[in-house]
Amino acid sequence: MTAIILAGGLGTRIRAVHPTIPKPMIPIAGRPFLEWQLEWLHTQGIADVLLSIGYRAEAIVTHFQQPRVIGVTTRCVAEDQPRGTAGAARVAAQQVATSWCLVCNGDSLCPADLAPLCAAAHEDAPAVLLAARVDDARDYGTVLVDAAGCVTGFLEKGAAGGPGLVNAGVYRLRTAWLRDLPATIPLSFERDIFPHMAHGCLRAAITTTPFLDIGVPERLAVAAEFVAGKVARCKSTKVTKY
Repeated sequence: MTAIILAGGLGTRIRAVHPTIPKPMIPIAGRPFLEWQLEWLHTQGIADVLLSIGYRAEAIVTHFQQPRVIGVTTRCVAEDQPRGTAGAARVAAQQVATSWCLVCNGDSLCPADLAPLCAAAHEDAPAVLLAARVDDARDYGTVLVDAAGCVTGFLEKGAAGGPGLVNAGVYRLRTAWLRDLPATIPLSFERDIFPHMAHGCLRAAITTTPFLDIGVPERLAVAAEFVAGKVARCKSTKVTKY
C-alpha cells in the first residue's frame, strides 16, 4: 500500500516560531518531523511514500533527494496551487498504483498499528479514518462513531470537552474513489467530504495510541519526548506488510 503524506500546508499558526521552515520539516529531537512519520510507516511495512508538497516545497525536495529512512522510498508531488487536504490527495493519487492507499496529515502523528484500519475497510466503504481516543477532545473536534464502527457525525472544536474520539489525520482510502473526487479548489476532507459521508459509507478504526499534532506552538514543547518514546517503541515491533 502506498502512503501519501500531505506536507504542503502553509502552517500559519506556527510560522511565528519557524518562519522559514515548512511545518512538516520542523526539527523534532534532531530530525525533521516528516522523518519520524516515515519511521512509523516503515514499522507498518509501507515502503512507498508520496510527499504532497506546496509551501516552501524546495526545502522538502532538497532534503529528500537522498534516502532518509532505510527501506522507504519517497517521491514528491508538487501542488500547482493550494488545493486543500482532499484536493492535494486527489492529485497525488494519480501516481498511486495500489487499489488502496494511506493518506496522512503532515503535521500530526499517531503511530498506531494499522491492522484495525485495514480490517475496517469494506467494499461499500471507500474511506476509513483512524479515530484516536483522547482525554480532552475540545481542541480537536469530536468524531462520533456507532457500535458497528460507522461514523455518524462530527462535533466542531470546543463543542464538547472531556474524553472523546478525534480525527487522527490517517485515512485508508480506495484509490479510484480518491481520484474521482471533485476538482473543486480548495477541497477538504474535514469540511467538504467526510461530513457528507456520515451515516453512510465512512467508517472508523479506533485506537488508544497517543496522538501528537504540531500545528500550534505549545505542542512543540512535548513533541521531542513523544517521538523519542512512541516511534522508538514502534521500531522495536515486528514489521507487517500492508
